[in-house]
Amino acid sequence: MSLRGTTSKGMAEVAGPHWLPELREVATREGWDGRVSVVESMLRRMSRGASNLQEWVPGAVYVPRTAEGVRQLIAWAGPRGVEVAVRGAGHSMSSHALTKGGVVIAMADGDGELTEVGPVRVIEPGQRAVVTVGAGATLVALEETAMREGYRPAAGLPDYHGLTLGGVLSVGGLSAFPRKGAVIDEISALTLVTGDGTVMRATPQHHAEVFHAALGGLGVIGVITSADVELVPVAGRVQMERLRYAGLGTALAAMETLLADDACHELYLWVQRPDKPGEDPVCEVHAYVHTHEADPEPVKLPEHLRPRQSNREVVSYADRSRMITDLFTHLQERANWNFTLKMWDDVLLDWPSAEPYLASRIADLTEQDWDTTIPQFVLAFPHRRSAFTRPAFALPTGSHEYVVSTGVLRDLDQVSTGADVADRVASIGSARERALATVWEEGGVAYPYWDFWKTGRPWPEQFGPRWEWFSRTVEEHSPYLNLNAGTGLPSAIRATRKR
Repeated sequence: MSLRGTTSKGMAEVAGPHWLPELREVATREGWDGRVSVVESMLRRMSRGASNLQEWVPGAVYVPRTAEGVRQLIAWAGPRGVEVAVRGAGHSMSSHALTKGGVVIAMADGDGELTEVGPVRVIEPGQRAVVTVGAGATLVALEETAMREGYRPAAGLPDYHGLTLGGVLSVGGLSAFPRKGAVIDEISALTLVTGDGTVMRATPQHHAEVFHAALGGLGVIGVITSADVELVPVAGRVQMERLRYAGLGTALAAMETLLADDACHELYLWVQRPDKPGEDPVCEVHAYVHTHEADPEPVKLPEHLRPRQSNREVVSYADRSRMITDLFTHLQERANWNFTLKMWDDVLLDWPSAEPYLASRIADLTEQDWDTTIPQFVLAFPHRRSAFTRPAFALPTGSHEYVVSTGVLRDLDQVSTGADVADRVASIGSARERALATVWEEGGVAYPYWDFWKTGRPWPEQFGPRWEWFSRTVEEHSPYLNLNAGTGLPSAIRATRKR
């Protein structure tokens, strides 16, 4: 990089692209509600996602304070063909929020309305409330605000709460609540800046096409600046049962029984490293019941589905809520987790297809894979198919009542990208592509926080019959197709719309 100035290391400014002087001059002259930065340390931070496998250096970073500040940048960039990437907390496992030489909008770095959580508005006492949340606010802030008033997000939240709401809404947001769909299914209104520079309030009744294309649409139609999140009353306690099984089939059968009996509020499978070398990985079913009781009854399973080992504890809802966030924070502080190389992927399958797929992915993990400082995880979250209502969120084909989100979270436990690590990344990538080929054949789809479109699954196939609607709606409201090019969606839309 070419540097200028004499400031200390990391604070030096980079001599940016040809359009940078104009951007700075216009932002200053018009008094934009945001700031432009080309400080080297900021550009470096914005050049990588959570996987640390790609480095795309932006030409500038823009930190807005308000929706108007976002509009000012979007209206300037589009006609000039400047790429814009929208970044929250930077936890995408792909190039979604990256740009090569364009502008990154750093939604979580400001101090205005974009990072604020508004007061809880009670709609039906004891039944329903709503809170307006800035897209740059974290799920931690959302959850804490809701809990203070005795509520929680109606759809639940992804277990890690260091994410921003805007980032979650761009991909969907999946929780451990099997009766629910995605977080986007419990959003009742959005404020966003469309790619043509229009600030818009969108709901299922007003600007409905934009509303639906924005939720789960990876930010290519516009930049979400705030959202109204539906809330429900929170139970004071959570009974957490961890049921350990020797085999995958029995664990999934136990989950199916618990689903049929409607026996718990949260349910998922967590496959963990073997207890001892040479043993099979541990299949642990997590069954959580939300309750006001101090000592509720354990979940009931028939004799043939009882676990070989179980653990039950009753904790506060707040303790359950921050459990995984605390784990990730520990890894960040003690194991260099923010900088290690990660290969995570997630797909959704019809329930009958989940077991063979999970079995194949578990079998791919060797003793070397399990023997790491940072744990490797295989996860499975069932969700009721009918609870998914937003058209931009792809679902697998099939007729079972439940679909299963299956995630493989592989951490290479390395921060280096040397030749030996590159070989391992290539090997893991090849094995993943073979497994994913079976997913596509079975009618499965990707949960789109990772770059699946580089594994032989093009975007039109991911969207299926909804692709014509989605691509047309995006082109209409974001005609420059310059938002979030790192998702691969703008180029796919151009090809479809013959641009």
